[in-house]
Amino acid sequence: MSKSKQHDVDNGLVITVFASISAVLLAWTCLIVYDIKRDVKEIKTTVNDMHQTYSEMLRPEIDKVDTDISAESN
Repeated sequence: MSKSKQHDVDNGLVITVFASISAVLLAWTCLIVYDIKRDVKEIKTTVNDMHQTYSEMLRPEIDKVDTDISAESN
């Protein structure tokens, strides 16, 4: 095989390897970003639930009706 043919084969092999590595890294990055988005969505749901629970716990007790009228009736 001549040197120019061998040189063309080597160049093609290098380009193919770099393209394959780039494709794998791109796919891996997409999976990581998808996983992070899913985790953020779950965290957002949890924080919203916690906020709602704490808001209910800290709500003033105005809603409760005072039924102890024995001291006031005398």
